[in-house]
Amino acid sequence: MALRRRPLWQAALGSALAGAALSWLGTLVAFGLPGIAFAMVTLPLIGLVWPAEELLPGESFWAFFLLISAWWGLSVPVAWLGTRRWAGWRRGIAFLGAMALGGVVTTFAVYALVILPMRGA
Repeated sequence: MALRRRPLWQAALGSALAGAALSWLGTLVAFGLPGIAFAMVTLPLIGLVWPAEELLPGESFWAFFLLISAWWGLSVPVAWLGTRRWAGWRRGIAFLGAMALGGVVTTFAVYALVILPMRGA
């Protein structure tokens, strides 16, 4: 009996989802360190979009960093699938760029969905 191969898109989707799950778990284990990095880079931009004396009210900063870290893992399959057309080092560079963009987008999304309602803006 011959082995039946899965279509390429199924293998790619499975790999991307497994990578996203591992990334999500890994970033939570890191206690929000990726979130801290993205927030430190992105908070000045957020301050330009939504000006305030205090961008992160009270003790919300650690939860903010954890949420960024948890949700950022979702950009792994998007970045992986979005860079399929390249190969070698070009794909690596494109993947890193897509992940960085995913971190910035995630930081803005978490801020808009979680912090802005707390500020009452």
